[in-house]
Amino acid sequence: MTNKTLKSVWQTLSAADLVKGELPVMEFPESPWYVKVLLAFSGWLAALFLLGFLAVGLEFLIENAIASLVTGCAMIAIAFAILNSPKNEFVEHLGLAVSLAGQLLVLNAIFELVDSYKGIAWFYAALVQVILTVLMPNTVHRIFSAYLVVFSLSISVMTSMIGSSGAVSLLTGVSMFGVAFLWLNEFKYIEHMQKIRAIGYGLILGLIHLKGVGAFGLQNVDWPYADDPEMFSLPFWIGELVACLALLYCTRALLLRLNYKMTDSVAYAAFASVVVLGIVSVEAQGITLGVLILVLGFANSNRVLMGLGVLSLLSYLSFYYYFMDVSLLYKSFILGGLGLVLLAIRHGINSKFGSNPAQEGAAND
Repeated sequence: MTNKTLKSVWQTLSAADLVKGELPVMEFPESPWYVKVLLAFSGWLAALFLLGFLAVGLEFLIENAIASLVTGCAMIAIAFAILNSPKNEFVEHLGLAVSLAGQLLVLNAIFELVDSYKGIAWFYAALVQVILTVLMPNTVHRIFSAYLVVFSLSISVMTSMIGSSGAVSLLTGVSMFGVAFLWLNEFKYIEHMQKIRAIGYGLILGLIHLKGVGAFGLQNVDWPYADDPEMFSLPFWIGELVACLALLYCTRALLLRLNYKMTDSVAYAAFASVVVLGIVSVEAQGITLGVLILVLGFANSNRVLMGLGVLSLLSYLSFYYYFMDVSLLYKSFILGGLGLVLLAIRHGINSKFGSNPAQEGAAND
C-alpha cells in the first residue's frame, strides 16, 4: 500500500470519527539475523571483487604512492557517501568494505612515502583512523577505527626510538583514562551517545588486545632495538602506575555520583582496594584494566561492558596462572586463598558498607 493510499484511508476513517490525530509513522520490522548475515556476506563479496579488479587491472595504483593515496581517499569519500545514505544492510556493509579497501590503499601510500621511518608511518596511520573515527557515520566503522587507533599507536611506539615495553604500557594506561572519561560521561552528552559508545567499545577492544600481548610475556621484547644498549627505555611499572591512577579517577567519579564524600570510610576502602589492585597488576598484568571495564559496565548497567570485563579478567588471570613457574599444589593453594579473601571482602562490604549514607538520610526523613 502506497503512502498516498494510506493517507486516503486515514482521512476516510478520520471523517467517520473512527480515528483521531495524524497518520502514525509506519515502522518497518527489523530484518532477521540470517538476512543480515546474507546481506553482509554479499556486501563484502562485492568489495573483494572490487579489490581484485583494482589489484589486477590497475596494478599501477599499488606501485605508485601518489596514485594509491588519491584513489584511497576517493574510495573513503565514496564509502562516506554510502554510509550516509538511507540505512540498508547490504549497502552498509558494502560501504564498510569500500572504506576498508580505501584505507589499505592509503596505508600502502603512507608506507611508500615514509619508507625509512616505520614508527612515523604507523603514527600517520593512527592519525587517519582518528579522523575516520570522528567523521564516519557508522557504529561498526567507528568501533573498528577506534580499535585501529590503539593498535597503530602501539606499533608506532614499539618501532620508534622510544619503543619499549614501558612505552606500550604507558600508552595503555593513558588510553584507560580516555576510556574512563568516555563511559563516565556517556549520558552527559545525549546527542553524541551513539558515537561515544562506539569509540568506547573500540578503545576497550584495543586495550584488551594490548594487555593480552603483555599477558603472554611479549612485553619484554623491545623490538626492534632490543640489542641497542643506548636505546631509551621506560620502566614497565610506569604504565601500571598510570593505569592505577585511571582506576582511581574512575572510582572517585563513581563515589561522587553516589553522593559519597572523599572522607567517608567507603571512599578510603575503595581507594585502598584500587592501590592493592595496582600493586598486584604489576605482576599479574591486565587485572586493573579488567576491573575498570567491569566497574564501568556495572555503573552504566551495560551488560556488554560487564561481559568484556569478566572475560578479560578471567583471561588475564588464567594466563598468569598458566605461566606461573610453580607446582600445581602451590597454585591450588593460591586459588583457594584468593577465593577466601574475595569472600571475606564481600562479607565485609555487605556488613559495613552495604547502604548509601545519602539514601539512609532520605529514608529517615
